[in-house]
Amino acid sequence: MSTLASLFHFRICDAIEKSQLRSWERDCLCQDITDCVTLEMDSTEPEHGVLRLRTDFTRGISIVKDLYAVRQPTLDVPLYM
Repeated sequence: MSTLASLFHFRICDAIEKSQLRSWERDCLCQDITDCVTLEMDSTEPEHGVLRLRTDFTRGISIVKDLYAVRQPTLDVPLYM
């Protein structure tokens, strides 16, 4: 799991750690591996892929809200000329 910390933001790692699957894995003594992170890639298009993260629902929703939050434009640049 320490590898995940080097790849993902701490909020994502925390959301993975709190997921039901990860809790079950820890109960079954799977400390060093997880099925909470999967990556599917197509060998014909290696630049495209699907990354799936199994997270705690509440923490996952919070992360998604932040990802898709509407950002207010800064006032440094005029919106209209």
